[in-house]
Amino acid sequence: MLLLTIGALVYFYLRTSQIAVQNKLWTGMAKETAHQLGTPLSSLMGWVSILKSKGIRRKITTPMEADLKRLETITNRFSKIGSLPVKTETDIVSSSREVFDYLSGKASQGIEFKFNASATKINLTINKELYCWVIENLLIMPLMQLWEKEPLNSQSLMKKIKYSYT
Repeated sequence: MLLLTIGALVYFYLRTSQIAVQNKLWTGMAKETAHQLGTPLSSLMGWVSILKSKGIRRKITTPMEADLKRLETITNRFSKIGSLPVKTETDIVSSSREVFDYLSGKASQGIEFKFNASATKINLTINKELYCWVIENLLIMPLMQLWEKEPLNSQSLMKKIKYSYT
């Protein structure tokens, strides 16, 4: 019985060590990916600034800036994997609204998004970027699930989906 217990403990220790090594590897890869994206992202931001200074129409540069901001957000998320989050006082109503507005602007015309909040401002000490990432995933996952089950078109979406965030 003693040998069985020792064997089980050794197995669990080795398994836990293996999982920890894998987690460190994934964390390192995520941070390196973020680092590698940083240089071309900075360069693209510089090019957009040059275009703006040359008087290129805002109709062209504004969507480019929005896409670059999105890439910057994704890069920041990846760089923070494995790190302790920095928390600040954040209004979760406005933060949730930002995510909601972003997704409703990117979604198909057949998806109806409605945002309702019981308060105009709720301050919490959180990491805003991670909070927004969670809200984004909570809104996107049901869409992805529906897409996997059957191809969606705007008519079927109008009948099936109404998002309400209360």
